[in-house]
Amino acid sequence: MNALGLTLAALSSYDYSTRAAAYHILGCFVSHMEGARFRDKKQLQCLLDVVKNGIRKENIRLAFTLGLYGARAAQVILRPEEHMYIRTTRFLLSHEYLDLRKVPDFYRLFYSSDIEHKVERDWILSLLSDGMRDKYCYELYDYQKIFMVIMTYYDSPLCDEASQPLVMDVFMKASKIPKAAYELIRDHSLLTWIQNILAKWYVENKTLGTVITLLNNLWFTNLGTKGKTKSKEEQDEVGEQEKFLPLHLVNEMLSVLMILLRHIRPNLGGVHIAQYFGTLSSVLRYRRRVLDAFTEMGRFAINQQILSSSKALILLQKWSVIEKDLDLQEKLSNLAKEYQIKELKSASSANFQGALYTIGSIKEKYRPGSRHVKKQLGAELETDAQEVSSLQDSKHTT
Repeated sequence: MNALGLTLAALSSYDYSTRAAAYHILGCFVSHMEGARFRDKKQLQCLLDVVKNGIRKENIRLAFTLGLYGARAAQVILRPEEHMYIRTTRFLLSHEYLDLRKVPDFYRLFYSSDIEHKVERDWILSLLSDGMRDKYCYELYDYQKIFMVIMTYYDSPLCDEASQPLVMDVFMKASKIPKAAYELIRDHSLLTWIQNILAKWYVENKTLGTVITLLNNLWFTNLGTKGKTKSKEEQDEVGEQEKFLPLHLVNEMLSVLMILLRHIRPNLGGVHIAQYFGTLSSVLRYRRRVLDAFTEMGRFAINQQILSSSKALILLQKWSVIEKDLDLQEKLSNLAKEYQIKELKSASSANFQGALYTIGSIKEKYRPGSRHVKKQLGAELETDAQEVSSLQDSKHTT
């Protein structure tokens, strides 16, 4: 059955010959199946007939999500004990052909009122997550307004801890596709949605790391080759004026990164911290380039101030905590005290309270007293204790 699933998935191949071979194998499989006798023969015939009737052109390429659905449906059909067997066979029996413009049975599974609705929703979310591969998959989802549905679902109380990573994974994979990365920001307000996630007083490290990686992917996918500075001679050789990203997109990305700044903490992880500061540095430099180019062209740009003094000081304060630079912390504390900089004082206090909140949440999470849990708890508490110690020193100096 894995061979049949692989053959159905091969209908999504970019290679013409591979698709032709897959269609030939499926034709041979149908002819051999006519004389065979086994339990789920009629269900498999129904699946192949639905796929066949949906193909209107010779050797057409299916979106990867559709090929993956066919492969997983073939596996489910041979497992009648599973709940998805009934849902899959019901869909196949109620459709004459496979609509190549839609994700099969998305709305019925996602909004299911069945007692096993969670199984059905997680199954279709897993299909969306694994099926996002290229711009054709993005167009398939966009046609059905799937991104709006799952963004709303993520923010609702119905979305549990198992479903949230699946939703995030859909956007994570879409953020690596140039067309999707741009249109998700322009048409679906993805950055505003991320701001809503960061509006909480405390965001868990796992979610925070995922958000940082998502922003990193969105920025560098949209930036592409535009991040390379071209000299006037190179522009004259090409004969075209240098193209820039829309300034409002750059400003919105910078705004989200500055909101994210208050959640940055030492126990976040080196990879995600490096991603955050790398993305922030790239956005600031590119914004400066755009504004300089606008000045040369005589174009007017609103809000040309790149970074306020208070935001720059908060950025330095976060860096001093991450690097455990006590000398820099002391200087910033004295500066905040001398000039009564409320933002800097509140940032220092938020770091201190956030570290205490992290320790409290770890204690709550690992309440059972097994030896393995105690070791893991001790390691996390030791890391956070160092953070609290440095934060206390910074707080007392103020």
